[in-house]
Amino acid sequence: MKILVADDNSSVRRILSAMLSAWGYAVVTASDGREAWQMLQQHDSPHFAILDWMMPGMDGIDICRSIRSLPATFPPYVMLLTCRGQKEDVVAGLEAGADDYITKPFEAEELRARVQVGKRYLELQDSLKERMNELQLQGNELRKSNRALMLLNKSSHLLATAGSEKELLQNICDEMVDNAGYKLAWAGMVTGSPNARLVPTALSGFEAGALEVMRLAWSEADPSRSPAGKAISSGKPAIIRNIFNNKIYSHRMVEAASRGFASLVSIPFKISPEQQGILNIYAKEPDAFDSEEIKLLIKLTENLAYGINAIRTASERRQFEKELQMERDQAQLYLDVSGVLMVALDINGNISLINKKGCLILGDSQQNLLGRNWFSDFIPENFQSELEQSYRNLMEHGTGFKEYFESSIVTRSGKQRELAVHASLLGNKDDLITGILFSGEDITEKKQAEKALRTSEENYRTLFDRIVSSSTAIAAYRSGSDET
Repeated sequence: MKILVADDNSSVRRILSAMLSAWGYAVVTASDGREAWQMLQQHDSPHFAILDWMMPGMDGIDICRSIRSLPATFPPYVMLLTCRGQKEDVVAGLEAGADDYITKPFEAEELRARVQVGKRYLELQDSLKERMNELQLQGNELRKSNRALMLLNKSSHLLATAGSEKELLQNICDEMVDNAGYKLAWAGMVTGSPNARLVPTALSGFEAGALEVMRLAWSEADPSRSPAGKAISSGKPAIIRNIFNNKIYSHRMVEAASRGFASLVSIPFKISPEQQGILNIYAKEPDAFDSEEIKLLIKLTENLAYGINAIRTASERRQFEKELQMERDQAQLYLDVSGVLMVALDINGNISLINKKGCLILGDSQQNLLGRNWFSDFIPENFQSELEQSYRNLMEHGTGFKEYFESSIVTRSGKQRELAVHASLLGNKDDLITGILFSGEDITEKKQAEKALRTSEENYRTLFDRIVSSSTAIAAYRSGSDET
C-alpha cells in the first residue's frame, strides 16, 4: 500500500518515511499542501495520506475539505498530524473530513496501530469496490438478458398480430430500438446461394430513407466480408465486440462507428431449405452482447422463422380457400342452372350440397336443408329402415349400388313426390367411398298421368268388353227370333 506523507518539516517527513518503510509501506512525500493536493488528484494517487495540519499553500484542513468535495465514490483515507490536541481541534479535523487524528509528539506503536486501522479500512473498501464491480457486471449481464427475454416474450404477441412478413420484421426491429434499448436493428432475406446479395426488408433506428440506401450498400458489398454474410455462410451468429478496433470490414464498419454503433451481432435463421433470414442488432456500447443474451436472441430468430412460415402458411391457406370457394361457387352455379334436383350426401346420409331446384322441390331453404339427414327427414317412414341399411352397406362395403332407380320422398310440407334418380359415388384420393351425388327428376305428375291413362284404358277396355258382350247377346237373340 502506498502512503502520502505531507509535512513542511523535512525532519518529520524523514522520520515518518523511515518508520512507514520499515513497516512495509511504499511512501511518497510532499513538502507543502499544494504539492500534496496535486499528488492526490493524479490517476495513481495514494489511497492513504498523513497530512500535517499546518502547511504553507494549503493546510491539512483545506485538503480534507477539497477531497470531500470531489465526486469520488471511494476517497483516500486521511490522517491529520498536528500539535493541536484540544477536543475542539479533534472535532474540527474530523468534521473537515479527516478519518483519523494523531497529535505530536506521537508514539511509534500508536502510529503503527492507527495506520493498520486505516489499512484494514481501505482493504474493506477495496473488497466492497470489487463486490460492487461484480454486482454491476452481473447487473449489466442481467439487464442484457432481461432485454433479450423481454423481446422474446414480446415476439409471441407480435407473431400473433402481424398481418405480413414485412410487418412482423418491422415490428421486431422497432421493438428492439424503441423498448429494448438497442441502437439499430435491421432484418433481411437471402434466397439461394449463401453468397447471394443481402436485401434489408425492415429497419429501425436509422434516419428516414436509410432502408433504400442500405439496400444499395449491401447489394454492392462483398457478403463474405460482411458480418451478415459471414453469419449466413456459417449458419452461426457473427459478433463484432468493438467496431472501433475492428479492421476486417473496412469502411462499412467505420461508417457504423461514426454513427455511434460500437458493437453488433448478426444472427441467421432458416426459413426454408431455399431461404434464410438475418437479424442484425447494433449497440452503442462495446462488448454489448454476452453469451446468455445471444442464446435468447437466437431463440427470438427461431420464433421469427416460425412466424414467417406461419404467415406464409396462413396466406397460402387463405388463397387455397379462396380458390376452393370460387370452385364451389362455380359448381353451385352449374347445379343451380340445372333443371333437376341435385343432392350430395355424406357418408352418414346427411345433405352436404343441394341446388336451387332441390330446395324448390323439398320446399325449404338451402341453409335449413344442409346437414339434414336424407333418410330420416325426406324418405317415407315405411321405406326409411330398408333404405338406410342399403345406404350403410353401400358406404361401408360398396355393395348394392344402382346407377338409376325411382324413389318416393316427403317434402317439408308433408307432400309425397316421386323422383327418377341417377346416382354417382363420391370418393377420396384413396378410392374410399365418401358419399353419393344424385340428380332427381320430379316425375310425380308423370306418374299421376300414367296412372290416369292406365285407369282410362282399363275403363275403356271394360266398356268395350261390355259392348261386345251386349252385341253378341243381341245378335243371338235376333238369330233365335228369325228361326221361330
